Amino acid sequence: MLAHLSPARVKSVLALVKSVRLGRAITVKHSQRVLVIMAAASSVIPSGLLHMRALQWWLKIKGFSPRGNPFRLIRVTHKCLRALLVWKKPWFLSQGPALGAPCQGFSWERAAYMTIKYKDKETQQRDTKTHRQKPSYQSVLTWTTVM
Repeated sequence: MLAHLSPARVKSVLALVKSVRLGRAITVKHSQRVLVIMAAASSVIPSGLLHMRALQWWLKIKGFSPRGNPFRLIRVTHKCLRALLVWKKPWFLSQGPALGAPCQGFSWERAAYMTIKYKDKETQQRDTKTHRQKPSYQSVLTWTTVM
């Protein structure tokens, strides 16, 4: 099973990104909206934050400031369009990570073993006499790898 964006979210991302056209001037507020939508989608899209980086660098070069005038105009260049190129493709927005078994984890036996609390002193003393040394947690620890 895969996690992916809903069709409505894909449509909204595509509409917002496709509204950015070469030679047009966009406001700082519009560019912030594009970044926010991309950031929200990047939690599901593999390496989504990495694909946002080019747009963030372009905005930094253009003097983007979140504290400045939100209605300041920024002219769209080829570099901006190149940064948004992958975000305009529906296949990119429809991919997602696999859900299910974790890639790596530990057995719940270890967590349960570490949280054991004795009800009475006799049981605790008996266990310490039989084990003499603290048991190794690594022997209980099991790793699972999913490929």
